[in-house]
Amino acid sequence: MFLIRLIGTLTSLLGGALLGNWVGEQLQAYLNGKPSRQTTFVHTNEDGETVIAINAVREHLIPALLFGLSGKPRWLFAFLGGVLASGLLETVRQQVGDRPPPVGWS
Repeated sequence: MFLIRLIGTLTSLLGGALLGNWVGEQLQAYLNGKPSRQTTFVHTNEDGETVIAINAVREHLIPALLFGLSGKPRWLFAFLGGVLASGLLETVRQQVGDRPPPVGWS
């Protein structure tokens, strides 16, 4: 019974984090007016075979998972962590990147 509950918790945690990342990216794209990053990549080679790759593991997934472990219900905290990580962290990173470094920093 413990194993089933553990698998269910981890699955809901990962699903909430991925969904939160997607919602955060869509929110950021809406607010900035820029298109969001693609989550899938489709390529057809010379032989006519189609390759589909899903870019699910992103730089914002780890903060969302860690935030999801901080409270209960875990899927809700993971979802909120994903929205905050994808939406706010990227915006803050862009704003900090636009500023010159403080005096004395090289």
